[in-house]
Amino acid sequence: IILAKGATHYENFHYWGFRYLVVTVRGPAPRLELRLGVRSVGYPLTGIANFKTSSARLNRIFESCYRSQQCCMTDAYMDCPSYEQAMWWGDAHVQSFATHYLSNDNRLFRRGIEIMARHKSPAGVLYGLAPAPLFNWVMPDYTLSWIWSHWEYCWRTGDIRLFRQLAPEIESI
Repeated sequence: IILAKGATHYENFHYWGFRYLVVTVRGPAPRLELRLGVRSVGYPLTGIANFKTSSARLNRIFESCYRSQQCCMTDAYMDCPSYEQAMWWGDAHVQSFATHYLSNDNRLFRRGIEIMARHKSPAGVLYGLAPAPLFNWVMPDYTLSWIWSHWEYCWRTGDIRLFRQLAPEIESI
């Protein structure tokens, strides 16, 4: 942001993932007053894992991992909170493991499986990301990952209803 003389107000509503903020002032600044604020966004995880050790450093690492995971979740998994913000299924499948072990909250994983079922290409395989109507990014390995996700979901939750519901989609692939 390049500031003009006088007061400048800037507010950005785009998600940005960051841990630190650097402010660079170039040239002479006789008087500069900054007021910064941040709105935090993240998925409301349930069942937070109870991880505490005698190491303050390990506890901080866990908290950082938990918060990073939470920031990559909104109404769906997203690859990162700053760039594409898309649910690439290969990434989402891996993120679901972290979510499961950090909180045992499988709601977003189930939702992702359901969303991907509706993103089939004309060739009969899934697009690599959702939503994907403007893209032609077919990734056969992500389709296989999606099929494997059904087993993962059943194993984690004991719930076979989602598999039964989407079995025709799996069979058609």
